[in-house]
Amino acid sequence: MDGKEQEKPARTEAPESVYENFNKVPVKVLDFVIGLCIIALIVVIAAGILNR
Repeated sequence: MDGKEQEKPARTEAPESVYENFNKVPVKVLDFVIGLCIIALIVVIAAGILNR
């Protein structure tokens, strides 16, 4: 049974593995994606205000 337990990552290690994958992504790409999300949020809010 110990072999099966070692194959599964612990819950505390799961977020760390996600962050390790982001190390391969350049910071400029992350900034671009964050910028697009902010612009999309502003557009959605503006569209909601204009449709009142």
